[in-house]
Formats: sequence, structure tokens, C-alpha cells
Amino acid sequence: PRTSEFYELTIAPGGAERAQPHARGTREQLVVVRGRVAIEVAGARHELAEHDAIGFDADVPHAYLNPDQRREALLYLVMTYAEPVR
Repeated sequence: PRTSEFYELTIAPGGAERAQPHARGTREQLVVVRGRVAIEVAGARHELAEHDAIGFDADVPHAYLNPDQRREALLYLVMTYAEPVR
């Protein structure tokens, strides 16, 4: 069994959120609701537009970036952990 968490993320115009690796086996699934974002996972960059989705292993460095200087981005994120969160 995996523990899941759901997040709504808003990234300001030109903003970035950098994350340290999560526990081994942690996965993230996200969808872009509004705007566009770049997702960096272990040095690889993925460009996403509205309604695009991505899933990745989140036990490596990763970041969420909003390249648009005028419009905020809205994302929904589901994080699942291999081990129960205590």
C-alpha cells in the first residue's frame, strides 16, 4: 500500500520551486490546469502546456518553473510514497 497526498500548486510569473529528493520510491503525477511550466527531473527538462500531464520518480532533485513572465501557472499534483508517511 502507498500513502498519497494531493496538492494544488500556484507558481508566480517567472517563479520557480526547487525540491530536494523525496524518500526512495516516491512518485509524483501532475497536470497543468492553467499556464505552462517546465519540470526539471534529475537534469532533464520537460515543457508542459495546459492540460499536459507528467509522472516521474521524485526521489531525485526536481523543480517546477513558470517561464511565463506575465501569467501564473496552476498545477494539481498527486504524490505517492512507497512507505507509509509517519
